[in-house]
Amino acid sequence: MYRRTVLLVQAALLVVGATACADARDSVDSLRSEADELTETAAFCLSVTRAIAAIEAGSPVTAADAAAEVLARAPDDLRDDARLVIDTVQRARDGDRGALEEPEFTAAVDRLWSRTRERCDPTA
Repeated sequence: MYRRTVLLVQAALLVVGATACADARDSVDSLRSEADELTETAAFCLSVTRAIAAIEAGSPVTAADAAAEVLARAPDDLRDDARLVIDTVQRARDGDRGALEEPEFTAAVDRLWSRTRERCDPTA
């Protein structure tokens, strides 16, 4: 009887230990996923900031490079504005300086910047 009780206690401890290990593994996987998502969001935020700073500085070559990165990292809801921005800064880079004054472009930049601040502001 004593031996049976000891075996039952050991079996219960193994089950509890296995459950704890599974919970720890799930927690680590969750943290890893959150870290990957946070890294991707930070990279997106920085690329938008870089693109807009280059646009404001009048540097279409730098803006085109940064806008390409924005488009590559843009969430689905910002992809259309990011695509319009890259197309326009590429035109400016290729010599069409008036492209940066088009109302559609400035509206897309404003929307992109506003939505990015909402997404990237740690105090929001």
